[in-house]
Amino acid sequence: MILRRHRLSFAVISLLVLCGSAFCPTPARADEIALDDDAWWNRQYAKIHDTEECAFLKPHWEDLMNVDKRFSLAFAPLGVGWNFLRGFCVDQDIALGADLMARAAEHGTVWAAIHLAQFFDRTRGENAPETREWMQRAKYAMSLFGENPMQTVSKRYRDLGEEVSHQLVEIFSWHETIWKKDADAMYQMGMELIENNNYPESKVLACKWFSRAAALDHPKARYRLARQLALGDGVNAEPLDVELLLYTAANRDRNPDAYVLASGLLRAGDIFEKHLPHAYFALLRAQALGSDVSQRLVDLEFEMSEVEIESAKRRAKYDNAPLVLTRKKIHPSHPSCSYSSR
Repeated sequence: MILRRHRLSFAVISLLVLCGSAFCPTPARADEIALDDDAWWNRQYAKIHDTEECAFLKPHWEDLMNVDKRFSLAFAPLGVGWNFLRGFCVDQDIALGADLMARAAEHGTVWAAIHLAQFFDRTRGENAPETREWMQRAKYAMSLFGENPMQTVSKRYRDLGEEVSHQLVEIFSWHETIWKKDADAMYQMGMELIENNNYPESKVLACKWFSRAAALDHPKARYRLARQLALGDGVNAEPLDVELLLYTAANRDRNPDAYVLASGLLRAGDIFEKHLPHAYFALLRAQALGSDVSQRLVDLEFEMSEVEIESAKRRAKYDNAPLVLTRKKIHPSHPSCSYSSR
């Protein structure tokens, strides 16, 4: 199968892990891999076969790198890892390819987790520790998949004469039972990832599960998503999404935690314009809903004038007075729930 440079989306979707030997070593963390180092990339470019068929590969890799840099994604380690695992236009290097795939999975790339799960199932067996780990990580990563993943994945493997692992089939079936139906199950998956935090990709995948559940109007998921995107907890902060999510979580859902979060953000002035009276108003709303914010109110009063305090108190007396958030315009935009090392 020859991938063309202009077929980037097909190339990304078609990145399948294969192993050409009966034994495939576990991909150890290779410290020499440096995806941000031009010298490292130049060494990989030098490994590309000097043929007409492979002439497109270097610019294709560069395209993937540029996408990653712009959108905080991990298409380059996914794509380059596939080439080394397949031995396509480079000499096969299973250890390097699998490690690059693992790097992509750590950024929450669903295809990398699926391919590594399939890879270890086929080369080590279904009960091997590596297989069990990657099957679990593939299940968590299903938050990034759309409808009917079985059809999409099985076609890719059939094109290469390979059957999908029965464990992956079970994961896809589970995904179908909750997709667009069970917002609470999606929320619970997100909470499990946040609370256990077993894998480097846990927080970005949790964010995706919260996003899926929030799209089905799950109030708790909406707040958790707003919080994670506001604080940049394992993902890039995204003020545009936070503005709508937090506004709804507070003004419609009447979530006291949403008001407390909004108050802190309005006081800090990092992603929303700093506004102490609005921050004070948010705490009063949280207090009316049962939150113990007495000390927060006292602390905030030290930064406010008497006029500002009285103004916020008068406004809080009106039940229909909404929380006001004014997003700063200086923040760069990222895809929602995109990976961040923070």
